[in-house]
This record gives sequence, structure tokens and C-alpha cells, in this order.
Amino acid sequence: MAPRFPFSELPRLGSRACARCSTRDTVWSLASLHRARGIAQSYLRKVSEGEDRWKQRADKIQSGEISHVWDVLEERGFVKDVAGNVDKIKEIMRIKRVGAYVGIDPTADSMHVGHLLPFMALFWLWFHGHPAITLLGGSTARIGDPTGRLLSRDDMTNSEITKNITKIHFQLSRLWTNVDQLRRKYGYEDDWAAKRALLNNNTWLGKLTVYDFSKRLARNMRLGPMLSRETVKRKMDDGDGMSLGEFMYPLLQGWDFWHLYNKLGCQMQIGGSDQFGNIVAGIDVLKVVRESEEAPHDRMPTGWQHEPFGFTVPLLTDSSGAKFGKSAGNAVWLDEYKTSPFELYGFFMRRSDDELEKLLKLFTFMPIKQIQDIMAQHRVDPSKRIGNHHLAFEVLSMVYGSQRALQEAQQHQFRFGGELPHILKEPTPKAVSSHPTTPLAATSHSLDPS
Repeated sequence: MAPRFPFSELPRLGSRACARCSTRDTVWSLASLHRARGIAQSYLRKVSEGEDRWKQRADKIQSGEISHVWDVLEERGFVKDVAGNVDKIKEIMRIKRVGAYVGIDPTADSMHVGHLLPFMALFWLWFHGHPAITLLGGSTARIGDPTGRLLSRDDMTNSEITKNITKIHFQLSRLWTNVDQLRRKYGYEDDWAAKRALLNNNTWLGKLTVYDFSKRLARNMRLGPMLSRETVKRKMDDGDGMSLGEFMYPLLQGWDFWHLYNKLGCQMQIGGSDQFGNIVAGIDVLKVVRESEEAPHDRMPTGWQHEPFGFTVPLLTDSSGAKFGKSAGNAVWLDEYKTSPFELYGFFMRRSDDELEKLLKLFTFMPIKQIQDIMAQHRVDPSKRIGNHHLAFEVLSMVYGSQRALQEAQQHQFRFGGELPHILKEPTPKAVSSHPTTPLAATSHSLDPS
């Protein structure tokens, strides 16, 4: 029988490369190298320019030449509860770009008007040069946030969550497209370094192992502070009890914050009025995971300028005390098949005079001086609803695009009569359709190029 040899001991066959192929491959390699080098140099040049612009902006803020974005948020009524020292937060936001994010769990197949408020705060930060992230809770929606609830959420099937994610992703993409158009309309700078991204936390939570979660987070968290949270007490004492998944929900939301902080340089979380406890818990989670890094070269810096922080927006109610965004007990949706654009326009046309100025500050990007002028015109003859028309038009421009907003304004005039404000009679020069035209994608590098 012939002896058997392993394949590794068989002699290698010699090969002769074609001279033409070798030359071609060498030329292609050199061309690729030059392209890569050019891209790298172009990127570094943009980063350097972004740093210079931010230093100039920081100096102007310090000298009082331009407003600090935090002052803008406070003046317009966005800031309710703050997790962190306000003076330090303002200084951090002056000297560097801080990424900020707003998250939404796709527990329904559409956003509603109440969801817009924290996103408006995020848009203002983006207008002023800070990177912005909108986060879909594809994983956390499967657990359910127990905040403010006495009864646990019904279980959702994977197909339901997938459908909800798809529809809300479309709404957020369309929202960003129209907000970008409004940014240009009101003359805010197109800042390359102010990145924006639309992400799904299932990307990283779906890969998180129990071992890593326990080693880096769970073993360093104490039950006492978690059990003392008002959400836990109410659900345990007055509700249907709390599952382990619901109890751990703030930890998973905190892991989101850590991931965005670690990978994209995001330092700020913005949430609804009921999310302050989750934001505080998220900051604690971030710090615990940051300190648990064993590899010295992978540890994140811990100086005051690198500290995470966050804030909540206020709970809005109408003049009757009902939660804003509800109409006859039903949510006012941002899906045209659930709440038509005409109905959305009418919802803002019905806002009372007492709440009108506040809503113009919160739901539009109009300068304060312009809002004051509109309110002065409105008070001359409230029956013309001048302020309401401006409010409804701006909100629909953000949600559906300025062309659709103009159509609904004209439809409202046709049905109910009256005169539209002059500014609403003609479409804006660069109106956007209701469909998004530019995709949003996460960047693989830090959102803070400086």
C-alpha cells in the first residue's frame, strides 16, 4: 500500500505570474493607495476646519456675541429637570461638541405630537453645531419601560415590533429631512462636523451577553438605590408587580448611553418629563461600565469635561389640564393614515390664546422676536387666528414638508373661510416633499471630530 502523506508535506507547485497582470495589479494598488491617502487628508482637513470653527464659536459665546445653546433652550422653555451641574454643563457645551441623543421605543406604529418635544430640543442642539442621535429602542421595546405604569405592557410579537420600527424609522427620516430644510430657511450654518445619526439599539443589545452584562455592570450595581425608585415602589405596591426585565430596564437604557458615549462620543441624553429617573440611572450605569474597563489603553477619560449629563423636557398640558397631544382621549398621531394632515393642522388651530406663545417657542424654529411680532398681530384680532396659522403651518412643515403644509392651510381656508397670513400664501423657495430624500447613517468614528 502506498504511504499516505499529509497535504502539508506535498511539494508546492511553482507559479509564474504574468508580467502584464503584475504590472496592472501594481498600478491599481498604487491608485488605491493614493485615493485612500487623499480621502484621509481630506477628512483630516475637514476635522481641523471644524475644530477652528468651534474655537471661534466658543470665543464668541464667551464674549456674549452669540447666544449659548443652553440659554436658547431655557429661554424657549425646554429645560425641566437637569441631571448634572448646569454651570459645568454650559462650559462643557461651550468648549466642545457634545453628542446628544433622544430615544423612543417602538411600542406603537407611529409617533404622536407629544413625542416631538424632546426631539425639538435635540434639533436646536444640532442647529448650534452639536452632533445629534435619534435612537430606536428595537430591543428595549421588547421589555417595556415600566415608568409611570401600574400594569405591565402586553407582550409584542417580533412582527409587530418590526412593523413599528419600520414605520417610525420612516417618520424620523422624514422629520430629519424637513428639519434640515427648516434649518436652511432660518439661516443656521451647515456644519459638516455636526453629525446626525438614526440608530437601533438592537444593533448592540442584541449582541450583549449575560456574562459581559454581569461582569461589567450587574456586579457593580447596588439594589438599594434601584429598589428605592418611585417607579418600582408604585408598581410593587399599587400595580401588578414588577418583572425582572422591567426592573432591569433602566440598566439596559443606561447601556445604550454607555454605547453611544463609548463609540460616538455622546455625552447628553434628553428625555420626556417622566424619564428623569431613567436618565440618572443611565448616567450611573455609564460611569460604572466606564470604570470596569480592565485594559488601560481602552479606558475612557474621566475629567469633568468628559462627564455625562442629561435633562428632561416639561410635561405639556392644554388650557383644560389635559395631556398635550391628546384629542378626545386619542393621541394626535404623526401618521397621515391615523391622523390626517388636515386634522393635525386643525389640532393646532384649536389651541387657546393663553398657550399659543408657549407653543410657538416650543414647536417652531422662529426667532423669539418674530414670535413676539406674530403674537402682537394675533392680539389685535384673535378671531383671525394669525398665531395659530403660523403654529400649524410650521409644525406641518416639519412633519410633512412645507408644500403639504401649504396645501392644508389653503384647505383650511377653503372650508372655514378667513384670511391666511401673507407669509403662508406662497410656498418656500426650496420646499421639501413629505418623503425623505437623504438617508441617515451612523458614522464609524466619533461624532466629535475635535
